[in-house]
Amino acid sequence: MNQMPRDELIAKIIELRIKPVIQSHGGDIRFVFYNADTKTVRVELQSACTSCPHALSTLKGTVESFLRLVLSDDLTVQNIDEQIY
Repeated sequence: MNQMPRDELIAKIIELRIKPVIQSHGGDIRFVFYNADTKTVRVELQSACTSCPHALSTLKGTVESFLRLVLSDDLTVQNIDEQIY
């Protein structure tokens, strides 16, 4: 049985499970890439999320929490415009 690559799995979860929730609030999200070495998921928050004062809460509380729950509790999610550490 072939297993889906981690980056494809993350992109699919974001597209099917997270994106609809964010879109229902006027925002949007796009998967950018996954770094397997640092276990960091990079996304781009779009639409209303770009000017929302709660964007960081959405990123950490919704996106990161859900991905940690379904994949691995050591994942980190960052918006594309955040500094890479």
